Amino acid sequence: MKTMVAKQSSRPTRAPLPRKALLLVEGDSNVRDSLDSLLSTCGFATETCSSLEAAISKAAANRFDAILLDGQLPELSTDYGADPISPTGFGTPFIIIGGDQNAIQEAFTTEAAGYIPKPFNPTDLLTALVNTL
Repeated sequence: MKTMVAKQSSRPTRAPLPRKALLLVEGDSNVRDSLDSLLSTCGFATETCSSLEAAISKAAANRFDAILLDGQLPELSTDYGADPISPTGFGTPFIIIGGDQNAIQEAFTTEAAGYIPKPFNPTDLLTALVNTL
C-alpha cells in the first residue's frame, strides 16, 4: 500500500482579520436574537441590549466599530432624538433600523451612517454595515 504525504502549501499564511465589534440595540427580542445570529454567523462580534440606556452604558465601557440602533425604541422619540450615541462623545458610527417617518428624517439630518427600513433584506443590512466600517 502506498502512503500519501500531503504537500505543504508554499503560500504564506495570513493572520485572521480582527472581528468587528458591533453593538446591536433592538427592542424586539425576536428581531434582536435573529440579527445577533446573522451577524455572528457573518463573523461579527456582537453585544446586544434592548434599551438606549443599556446601549449608552455598554458604549461607555467598550469600544464598538459600529452600532445598529432600533429606530422604534421609545427613548428615541422622547429623550435623545435619533442621534443618541454621538452626543455622549463616543463617536461610533451608527445605522438606524426601522422606525417611523421621524426616524427616517432624523437619520438623514443627524450623524447616522445610514437607515435600513423594516422589514429588511439581510444583504442590505450587511452591505450598509460593510460600507460603514
